[in-house]
Amino acid sequence: MNHLGTKTLETSRLILRKLTLDDTEKLFQNANSDKVTRYLSWKAHQNKDVTKNFILKCTSNYESHEEDKNYYQWGIVFKENNDVIGVIGACSLTESTESAYIGYWMGDKYWNKGIMTEALKEVMRFLFEEVNVKVVRSSHAPENPASGKVMLKNNMVYEGTLRRDVPTNLCGITDRVVYSILREEWITL
Repeated sequence: MNHLGTKTLETSRLILRKLTLDDTEKLFQNANSDKVTRYLSWKAHQNKDVTKNFILKCTSNYESHEEDKNYYQWGIVFKENNDVIGVIGACSLTESTESAYIGYWMGDKYWNKGIMTEALKEVMRFLFEEVNVKVVRSSHAPENPASGKVMLKNNMVYEGTLRRDVPTNLCGITDRVVYSILREEWITL
């Protein structure tokens, strides 16, 4: 893979960029909701310190991976109001299979507007065309079909369901519905 790190990416409505401490307030406003974190493994941010510590972890990873450039975590900035409305990133990279696993979340007031579909499309483009990954995967809890629709709208293929595979914030241990897309499938779109 041709690692480039968390480069700034742009779409018609979004800027995907590294998080900074200046994003604490806006990100907290979107991360402090049980509705948002219901199917995620982490709890809603109870105060701004939780958000600040998350951002500090990201900025530390940006710096510590400066040489090998294999850390990918973007804040999603909605151009219309310049708010940092969520996060998308490669939760894991596997060099041996040249694959990336994408995770994402976004504040609920931005749901059902095609924003995450747009963000995922751009991250997939970057990973396939610039980083040269061979496969991108993602997954969702079956109780959260809207997340699966984001994957389907980006031409990802249903791979299967891993039963009782992932702990969630408010739903206990649940299944994981897995999707993927291969680089050759992406190129033909």
